[in-house]
Amino acid sequence: MTLILIVVATILIVSFLMIIVRKSVFVDRDEIPIDPEVQSESIVIETPGIPVGKDRLTQGRDLIRRMKSLSVTWNRYVLLVDKTAFTLYVYKNGEISARYPVELGWNPFDRKERQGDGCTPEGLYEITWKRDIGSTEFHRAFLLNYPNEIDREHGRTGGAIEIHGCGTGLRPGGGGENWTAGCIALSNECIDSLFMLSDSDSRIGTGTPVGIVYAGSLPDADYVIRE
Repeated sequence: MTLILIVVATILIVSFLMIIVRKSVFVDRDEIPIDPEVQSESIVIETPGIPVGKDRLTQGRDLIRRMKSLSVTWNRYVLLVDKTAFTLYVYKNGEISARYPVELGWNPFDRKERQGDGCTPEGLYEITWKRDIGSTEFHRAFLLNYPNEIDREHGRTGGAIEIHGCGTGLRPGGGGENWTAGCIALSNECIDSLFMLSDSDSRIGTGTPVGIVYAGSLPDADYVIRE
């Protein structure tokens, strides 16, 4: 009888100690203090291997809708870069008319905040300069108006963000590599194709809208980019 009591007491003590250890190691998320100024940007939801702030997903969803609408309303080309899919889409009349694999900044999934952070920006931009062979070291290039007004309001710095050539033509994870300082790199063949893309109503050049989103390929029927 004494032996049974000892065994039971031992089991109870060990169970109590395990509960204490688990409590000290696996702290509940709600118990972690979060700066209110950071919370809206930092609370994450799970996407394929990459956490992303809810605000960025909402902004991306809204921007994709806006870009598709612009391509219909203006009956012109618009460009949309999906950073997670490493793809640049060309839209016309709400439909994808072309797509190109891209490589991004060496820190591709964060939003660009400052010069030298290796991030590719996110938001709505436009082409301000179409740089042909001889006027850029990257074969051909489209200069974007980063930082735009919203970027400046948030204190974001840097510049000279381009869609340019000299890329491998392969997506990172499929033979490509994120190597730029924040630009969007296509192969020379792809940037040539993009330069020449035009029809009777529109061509890609100064003033063409360019949307850059974190993720346009998540399984949300409201805004997922349909192949």
